[in-house]
Amino acid sequence: MISKDTSEISIENEFADTDFIVHKIDIHPDSIIFGLYSKLNAYEHHFQYLQGKYRTIAVTWLLGAFMGLGYFFSIDPNIPLSNWGASVVIAFAGIVGITAFWQLELFVYQTALQSILIEEVSLEKKYSFFPKTRTNMMLMKERQKTRYYQSSFYVTCNGILMLLICAFTFFELYPKNPSITLLIISLMIANFSALLYYMIRVTEKINKQWKKMGNQYKVSPKKS
Repeated sequence: MISKDTSEISIENEFADTDFIVHKIDIHPDSIIFGLYSKLNAYEHHFQYLQGKYRTIAVTWLLGAFMGLGYFFSIDPNIPLSNWGASVVIAFAGIVGITAFWQLELFVYQTALQSILIEEVSLEKKYSFFPKTRTNMMLMKERQKTRYYQSSFYVTCNGILMLLICAFTFFELYPKNPSITLLIISLMIANFSALLYYMIRVTEKINKQWKKMGNQYKVSPKKS
């Protein structure tokens, strides 16, 4: 909230758990710009926190799938599905959920974070009194391909569930009908490969956007 006074403007930060709190700024233009920059830092911290939360939820979702599988194999659930059918449904639901969390992180929160970083780097480029931390961070992220690391986390979670599905399918169906079993496993691997290809292509597209942003700010910042 911004409230006007006779000589100064006070800003109440929405995020009490952040280190980027600006309690009061005066009416000098540089002070207002600094307050804006600090507010952008707070939003950046907020979206990074949300991204970490989504990874935590994805791990919880994976563990929930493990618990569901253990439940069906430890008791007789009395449902019109074999243990193999139940395990496939649970693992598939886990893959769908984890993929949804990945899409939310990259398409929603990563996009919001990227828009904030653009404004932060623009301010660092325009005003010399700002440290060039976000400019350097963007250049390092462009080199380190951080988006690939983000996606690899979700790919690993999905890969674990896919391995479980293939293992359950093999041990349940192979003794009865080896050819059908191998066909089903091949179809599962093909579907997972298509999902993996989609995730890689999306990650490459977002990484190119970051690379373009990094190249844009390689020039020396202008002094105010």
